[in-house]
Amino acid sequence: MVVDGQHHVDGDERCPAVTSKEFQANARVFPGAFTFDARQPGAVAFEYSFDWGPFQQLAAQNGRAELAWTPPLPPEGSADHNLRVRTVTAGNVSSQEITYYFNILSAPYVSSKEYPESQWSGGAGVPGTFTFTPGMPGIVSYTYSIPGAVTEEVTVPADGSGAGTMTWAPPDRGSYAVLVRGNTADGTRSGGIGYSVYVR
Repeated sequence: MVVDGQHHVDGDERCPAVTSKEFQANARVFPGAFTFDARQPGAVAFEYSFDWGPFQQLAAQNGRAELAWTPPLPPEGSADHNLRVRTVTAGNVSSQEITYYFNILSAPYVSSKEYPESQWSGGAGVPGTFTFTPGMPGIVSYTYSIPGAVTEEVTVPADGSGAGTMTWAPPDRGSYAVLVRGNTADGTRSGGIGYSVYVR
């Protein structure tokens, strides 16, 4: 069964628990960490494996460990990952393993106070400011279009924090999608994202 991104082996309560604030559904390409909590009596270490690779070992301190990790840039804009974790005792007895599932996107985040995503708001001719923030390191600009309203791609610069903004007034009521991607200085493009705008 899958609970909170984790696959538990039914009937075995000795599986460790895996949690992460940064790496959940639709995480981005920035460093984060996983916390491991042992539930096997006498566990002295955790063994972990990313994406079916070889297991590596991390010492447990009072039944807990933290693993720092920086995700690789997803080649197609998004990538699914899994992290398998088990515990081991001093006598080399392993617990059953748990599998933690998550995915990584390189697409930027989009937000707007005037036009919250997928909520009916604003109105025809009512301007809104849209803020773009990076989903991967090194973003220097953002390119956006709004099919049916802004069909030509427009590029806006990112500031020192990596954020960019644009202001747009919907021409009419209805639904629109703000399509955005980020660009790095060497020409690398992030994955794209569509932000739904519902105009009253």
